[in-house]
Amino acid sequence: MTGPVRAILDASSGEVAGFDALIRAWDGDDAAGPVPPLWWRLPPLYAAEIDRAVARAVSAGADHVVLPSLARAPDLQHLGAKLAVAEAEAERDDGAVGIVATLTHATGLLALARAPEVSRRLRALVDVMPERSRGLAQAQRGLVGLVAEALAVPAYLALPDMPASGAVVRRAVRDGYAGLLTRRPADLAAIRSAFS
Repeated sequence: MTGPVRAILDASSGEVAGFDALIRAWDGDDAAGPVPPLWWRLPPLYAAEIDRAVARAVSAGADHVVLPSLARAPDLQHLGAKLAVAEAEAERDDGAVGIVATLTHATGLLALARAPEVSRRLRALVDVMPERSRGLAQAQRGLVGLVAEALAVPAYLALPDMPASGAVVRRAVRDGYAGLLTRRPADLAAIRSAFS
């Protein structure tokens, strides 16, 4: 991935939900560099509205789509096929839209680790797995980093319901995450400082 999240659109509503999540926050200043890529959050892969959501994301110019929960490695190929159809229909280049896989539980991570070939569209991993205990959390974060490195993609740590305290940000840097996802604008200064 080449840059920070501009915004994540909710495919079910099609509206920009403000800055629903940010990585290395972009403040909207075009003079600071190129506009960062647009991520479009999809409904679950097997939801009835997935085809319509993929088509809307591709036609709206999304750079990446966010798979909300990766359960099995073939899910990436399944979504990749849907993207290829939508790209052809929208007259976009094949492979123009990447996939950001959200890891909500260890089975998705293990599926990636065991997969002989992962989709060429995979652009990043987002770790939203709950931390079970201090020791297990360290092992989990280490495994996310190893898998991301093996796949040559960045891994981001999501903080859906907690502030990005100095300790959390330092731990994310130490554990090799490329950035943090947060919904809290108050966290942006600490994230910018740590990941700049």
